[in-house]
Amino acid sequence: MPKNHSGLNDSAQRKWLSGVLGDMSISAGCSAAAVSCAGSMLVIIQVAARAGLGKAQTAFWVWAVSGGSDDVARLLSSSARASIVVA
Repeated sequence: MPKNHSGLNDSAQRKWLSGVLGDMSISAGCSAAAVSCAGSMLVIIQVAARAGLGKAQTAFWVWAVSGGSDDVARLLSSSARASIVVA
């Protein structure tokens, strides 16, 4: 098989590229999830502080919103067969 400028044949290059892009998409998804959760968490923590909620109640709301967003994103992503981030 002819080799290209990278020294790999076309199928080897495609395999290598798909591995790199797969790793990049995972890190991009994690970054998007962290950014989308950060805004919600700041709002929850500020509202909890103003409402005088305790640490346990605040932790519950943080957990509930995180879990709900995760469940909705997983459901939408599986039905659309694309990565969807829910804020």
